[in-house]
Amino acid sequence: MGKRQEIEEFIGYVRNDLMDIYGVDEQEAMVLIKKLKLRKMIDEHGELVAHYPTQELAKMAYEKRILQNH
Repeated sequence: MGKRQEIEEFIGYVRNDLMDIYGVDEQEAMVLIKKLKLRKMIDEHGELVAHYPTQELAKMAYEKRILQNH
């Protein structure tokens, strides 16, 4: 599996966690991931980001959404 494919798979797990845990739809999950700048974090800090559980990254994305709405 190539690096890009691994990154997309990892992001997919975060997306699924957002949908399963927080009840957002797929489109909103992808918006939250974009706002979290997950791809940029992975590009800059690859292995470090990969050590975070996907559920924790989903929580960070969701909480950022809540903070921005207040």
